[in-house]
Amino acid sequence: MSLFKGPFFDMKIGEEIEKDITVEYEMMYNESNGYGAYAVSDNFDENSYFNISGIFAKQLVIGQTYLIKGTVCEYRRQKQLKVNKVVISRPQTKKGIITYLKTLDKIGEKRAESIYNTFGADSIDVLMKDPDRVVKELKRVSKDLAINWQNQLKELIESDQILAKLYDFGLSVN
Repeated sequence: MSLFKGPFFDMKIGEEIEKDITVEYEMMYNESNGYGAYAVSDNFDENSYFNISGIFAKQLVIGQTYLIKGTVCEYRRQKQLKVNKVVISRPQTKKGIITYLKTLDKIGEKRAESIYNTFGADSIDVLMKDPDRVVKELKRVSKDLAINWQNQLKELIESDQILAKLYDFGLSVN
């Protein structure tokens, strides 16, 4: 699947870019070497779609928001971005927030939507900072579960910050 449109295609081969993207479709991922190819959308231009490829520390999640950095290249006479840095970023859209919430224990599609419908764009902040409010406003959520979600979010954010720092020091998965 190739979704080729938007300002990305005006960029020159060899140009370095950094963008917030959402993964729309996985074309392939090889677990043995980490190589993957994905169709993505630009989070700041909803009409811009392009492909990315590279070696990723872990498989990217469809619907998840990432900050990527890479070089525009050509593959089979079409432009794509060869990624050399990828870090999970805070989702901005309903779809992104729900996808992010579903990475937590005991949160499936229905519960993630319920959380989003209750707290909106602040869902992640509320889960991370106010477990008492979570227990009070959501049905069938115990204090232990709310604290578990809070701890998981803190660990996710901390590990993403560590990975981002390692990339800043020159670590590359390529």
